[in-house]
Amino acid sequence: MRRSLALVLAVALAGAARAEDWTQPESRTFAIHPAKPPTPALSIRLIPPREARIAGDAAVFYHRALESLIEIRYREEIQAMKGGGGSNVEQQAMEWLAGDPGRFSRDEVRTLVERRSRALEEARLGTLRETCDWGFSRREEGFSLLLSDIQEMRSLARWISLKARLDAEEGRIDDAILGTRTGLAVARDVSRGGGYIQSLVAITCANLTLAGLEDLVQKPGCPNLYWALATIPRPFIDLSDASFHDSAMVEQEFPLLRQLESHVWSLETARACGDQFAKRLAVTDHWPNATSPLTRPAIDDLSAHAFQLLTIAKDYRRAKQALRDAGESAERVEAMPMLQVVALDSYRTYQARRDDVLKWTHLPDWSAAAGWDRAEQEYSKPVSGYPFVRLISAVRAAHASAVRLERRMAVLMVAEALRLYAASHDGALPDRLEDLVDAPAPHDPVTGRPFDYKREGDRAVLLSPAPAGSEHILGLSLRCEFRPAK
Repeated sequence: MRRSLALVLAVALAGAARAEDWTQPESRTFAIHPAKPPTPALSIRLIPPREARIAGDAAVFYHRALESLIEIRYREEIQAMKGGGGSNVEQQAMEWLAGDPGRFSRDEVRTLVERRSRALEEARLGTLRETCDWGFSRREEGFSLLLSDIQEMRSLARWISLKARLDAEEGRIDDAILGTRTGLAVARDVSRGGGYIQSLVAITCANLTLAGLEDLVQKPGCPNLYWALATIPRPFIDLSDASFHDSAMVEQEFPLLRQLESHVWSLETARACGDQFAKRLAVTDHWPNATSPLTRPAIDDLSAHAFQLLTIAKDYRRAKQALRDAGESAERVEAMPMLQVVALDSYRTYQARRDDVLKWTHLPDWSAAAGWDRAEQEYSKPVSGYPFVRLISAVRAAHASAVRLERRMAVLMVAEALRLYAASHDGALPDRLEDLVDAPAPHDPVTGRPFDYKREGDRAVLLSPAPAGSEHILGLSLRCEFRPAK
């Protein structure tokens, strides 16, 4: 798949994550089996500890794992075609993860998982490496950079999660915990050094793993994982680097933008920039597509090139005045080619609106909702000149996905704190979260406040409302019920 535009793919991936992300239900129920933490308390880790890591690049191991998965998938597809069947094993894996384990044949699941043992082992070995470099830094491509390996990591995460689920169902609790550790480490590595696309895939991978962990902690004999969860770095998927990564993509896609401010262009430079815009601005859906350069137009592209020339002519006077109002000297502006004047003003508008959006990504989600709303209203206003503004990524959905992931981990910590409390109170749940003294309940990452918790008989209900201004975002409201295990 071609990564043609951060805006389009960010929205598409957020939707795809939700479509596949049956791991993010709006309502969850936990059966509480009383359990004390292990001794020593930090003997279980859900992320490989620093002392367990060795020199090497995890991406090398992940690529080996992906090669193995793709080879197996190809053989299975060939076998299915020869047998006249249309079975999609990847789809089966998704259905197994989404459904009740009791509805499926463990023998069949085990056979498919064991067939992928080499890929799963390569993934485990990768999580023990000190670095993970996907090789995307300093690339010349912008939105056209291919990310097929990152997209394929979701398949690897599914099989890691499926094996951990199988281990849990068959009573291999330690193996299930190890699978959880591998899955979380893989998710964290997927996000390293990339933008929002990588981060969204990483969040999907993490949710696959946490869905299995939610089932695991409800199994009899599972040790209390409160302190194991507490040692996981937060935020688990840090989007601060992603915002800076994606904000540089416009300049990568249109390198001449970096020279707009430096000097008055020659006509040759302006024409070269026009050629660049003619070929690449169509990714915004606000610009007609042209395959030929502006200086040597093909007959089929005449209307597209005419559109650019008309845009320059219509916006030149306004853009020239805007540059003078911003402090540019009249002499310098008059000396610029018309294309440079319009492009420079359009680029400055893009920079201002981009930062007005991205600045809110560096605040907690619960305190940024009103700012997001204002920035999105400004972003949606019509623009004249070149439509660089339409290249601003739809980042709010990505950050909502990240904060839901943080809340999922926080809810798991609450569940484990309740299991610990029940272990010393004859299986009973506390009246208030404040009673969880030995394992304090974390605050709700969505609201920045304590979770709304209420005991109802022998059960308890936890609520996480969406912050004011974000009620329209899918999945930000959550209700959890905790009940004693039967």
